[in-house]
Amino acid sequence: MFKFVQQYATQEVIVLLIAFMGWLWKRLQEERKEDRILRDGILALLHDRLYQECILLIRRGWASVDDKNNVEHLARPYFDLGGNGTGKEIYTECMELPMEEPQNPV
Repeated sequence: MFKFVQQYATQEVIVLLIAFMGWLWKRLQEERKEDRILRDGILALLHDRLYQECILLIRRGWASVDDKNNVEHLARPYFDLGGNGTGKEIYTECMELPMEEPQNPV
């Protein structure tokens, strides 16, 4: 009798363990999907802020040290998350701006 109970208890434990592993795998996949969505959202926000700041400075025609530090602060995580393309181009153009306001001759 004891051997009979032991055999079926072992099978039940194995079934429960497999069910738990399946649930855990599904949960991990859902979290990975959510992480990708959040990463993409943060990347989009960083791109937007970087683009807006650089366009403002490029139209102005110059950027102070503080302006360039702000752009650098936005660009670093943007590039670390895999941002490129238009963000990289506009960042490069912005960082090449003169550091002082151009003097207009009167």
